[in-house]
Amino acid sequence: MALRTIGLTTAVLLLAACGSDEKTYTVKDADTGETTTATVSEDGDQSRIVVQGEDGKTATVITGGGGEAPKDLPPYAPLYPGAKITHTMAGMSADGTGGMVGLETGDSADKVAAFYKEKFAASGLKETMDANMNGTRMLSIGEPGGKGGAAVVITPGDGGTTQVQITYGQNKG
Repeated sequence: MALRTIGLTTAVLLLAACGSDEKTYTVKDADTGETTTATVSEDGDQSRIVVQGEDGKTATVITGGGGEAPKDLPPYAPLYPGAKITHTMAGMSADGTGGMVGLETGDSADKVAAFYKEKFAASGLKETMDANMNGTRMLSIGEPGGKGGAAVVITPGDGGTTQVQITYGQNKG
């Protein structure tokens, strides 16, 4: 169901941009005959997509431009102080939660990287990456056994701004 869910979610996101309050889409797999249903609803600048397979399992994706951070943002990957939220996406299923938050700040990429390195170090989680590629910093941490973690990509932007992308996930169990 995972590949169908990703494909259906992508198609639904594109259709949702056409503007409506709530629509339901059903896709039938040509090979297996299984159906997957997605319900899209909009509230202001936020879209909610609930995908359900024949087995009854659901996955929910919430997208939006700016506003509030996802409620499940882990403490070891918080919003950068004073940064503007540019976009968000959160997902949840029976297996876990995860998401992505885009930020913009006037602080330097080095200052932002130092902030996240400090948060990551204090978390007790294992550092899995610290890379600097032509000024773009990539930092990541993970929990033992692959139960969850976070990655932060920090990119110096034009006009003295720095773009920050936080991606996180937490498996249940």
